[in-house]
Amino acid sequence: MDTKHNTTKTSGTASTASSTSKTSAKKTTPTVATKQYVNDEYGFSFAYPANWKLTTNLTNTGGAHNEGTVIVESPAGTKVHFDPNQGGKGGDCIPNSSDTPDHTQNCNTVTILSLEKLPNGSNTQPVYFYTAKFTSSIANGSKQQYSAYVGSGSSAPTATGATIGSGFLNYDQVIVPKITAGYVTNYVEEPDDTVPGFLTSAAVKEATPILKSFRLN
Repeated sequence: MDTKHNTTKTSGTASTASSTSKTSAKKTTPTVATKQYVNDEYGFSFAYPANWKLTTNLTNTGGAHNEGTVIVESPAGTKVHFDPNQGGKGGDCIPNSSDTPDHTQNCNTVTILSLEKLPNGSNTQPVYFYTAKFTSSIANGSKQQYSAYVGSGSSAPTATGATIGSGFLNYDQVIVPKITAGYVTNYVEEPDDTVPGFLTSAAVKEATPILKSFRLN
């Protein structure tokens, strides 16, 4: 594991107090400690609760950069991935003329169900939080998967709707400007992500603030 490019910082949210009358007791909101994961090599960071476990496994397998997994896990077992990859291993698929959304011969379909532009990007590199449905090609079994993730880059969708021919470049990924062709795959690890209810699950709910904290540095 290579740690020289990665740092964590701990911070806390100040407690607040309120009183509804002279006879009522003050109610305080407990301090919520957070940590910051910073990856200087790929140029990204995110915040996560201090009681979540951080696990990194980044190695150099012969390329110019380290790649692998960065995972934070909640006490309840929810796992959120931010996995750096130096790219250069493939691209988008060319659709068949007979393809329709969710019914494709060789390409995949990504249907953006909702999106939110986050304040963590820039004019040239906006960052979005998405909920989406992914449908594989007929050749790959027409399997469906739902996801909540952060995306950015020239291929990142800017509106809801379906796109055919989407390979891995605009699904579950943030393109990082610091590394040519580099990206960070991010998603909530959950065995039952094949049904729409996944998007309103407890796992996605507690993972969403972490995903939305993603920042390009």
